[in-house]
Amino acid sequence: MMNDDAITKKKVIDYAQQKTVELIRVLKGVEDLSNIRINWQANFKDAYGNINPESAMTVLLKKGDFDQIDVANFNASDLKEVATYYHATS
Repeated sequence: MMNDDAITKKKVIDYAQQKTVELIRVLKGVEDLSNIRINWQANFKDAYGNINPESAMTVLLKKGDFDQIDVANFNASDLKEVATYYHATS
C-alpha cells in the first residue's frame, strides 16, 4: 500500500507498475504458480482537500500470462498487454 498525498495519480500508477514488474521478476521463478492478483492502493486528495483511499491499479496474472513474459525485456508498459485483467485509476 502506498500512502503519499503529494504525488499525482499518474506518478502513483507509474510507481505501481514499476513495483509490479519487480514482483513479476520474483514470481516468474515460482514453480507452482496459479492466479496472482496485485492491488495497489493510494491516498488521493479530492478537489476539496479530503484524503480518499482508492485502488490505484489492479492486475490479475494467470499462469499463462506469466508464460508469455520475457523477464529480461519486460517493461511496465507491457502490463496491460500481458495481464488477464488490468485496471488503473485515471
